[in-house]
Parts: sequence; C-alpha cells; structure tokens
Amino acid sequence: VQLLDFHHLACDEALRYFLSRFFLPGESQMVYRVLERFSVRYARDNPEDGLSSDQVLTLAYALVILNTSLHSQQIKPTDRMKKADFVDMCTKGGVPVGTSRLEEMFDRVHVGPFKPSFSAGDKVYGRLARDPKVIRGHAMAKTTPVDVVLLKQGSQF
Repeated sequence: VQLLDFHHLACDEALRYFLSRFFLPGESQMVYRVLERFSVRYARDNPEDGLSSDQVLTLAYALVILNTSLHSQQIKPTDRMKKADFVDMCTKGGVPVGTSRLEEMFDRVHVGPFKPSFSAGDKVYGRLARDPKVIRGHAMAKTTPVDVVLLKQGSQF
C-alpha cells in the first residue's frame, strides 16, 4: 500500500485502483485488514477530504458491499442496493461525505465492478503459483501437443 499514490482521487477511484492490483480475499477478517491498510494510506494522502482513517474504512467497506450487491450474480436484480440505500448506509455509518459525492461514487461503482486487471498470462501463472497440482494432475492430461509446444515457447495461450 505504501507504494501507491492516492492523492487527489475520490475514495471509490482510489479503492478501484488499489483493488486492481490483486484479488480481494474472501474471508471477512482479511478483507477488513486489507481495507484498514488502504484507509490509513488514503487518509494520509488526502488530508483535504477531512476524513479520518476510520471514516475512510467505513466508506471503503460500504463501497465493497455496494460493489458486491451490484455485480454479484448470486444477488437477484430486485435485491440489489439502491442509490438511496447506499447514501443512507454511509450517512448512518458516520461518513461525513455529502450526498452528491456519495451518489457520484454509487454511479461509478454501478458502471463497473472492482476487479483485478491482470492479463490472461498473469491469471494462468497466478493460478499455477497458488496450486502447482494444476500442472501435474488432470490439467496436464487434457493438454494437446500444440499446447505443450506453445508453453515451451513461452506463449501465454
């Protein structure tokens, strides 16, 4: 986090930039710790916003909840968070950000989800790094001779 620059970015834009660098873990305690680090850095980089790191943490968590609500296929379209619900959640959570700014954040999250921006090759190598059995087990049994040649040539097929 210390290597990233969040100066003059809205909180949702900084969070999108931050989360484009890795996959957010699924465990809530780990998500909390990641967002906590982000919040400290964002508050330090943007003192003109007047937000404490705790307030940024609350807003960042609300943005992650919003992102999940709007973009998860497991949530029915009728159950997705509405703009007024997001503004209300942030306001009741003690985030001193104006309604218009919160609505702008909602609109930007609505346009596209927070997601890592990796190339296809990065995804393959990341998966192999996490689970080397992918190379050994059934995955290698399904490869074709052409796949093996491309892999040996360093192709990111």
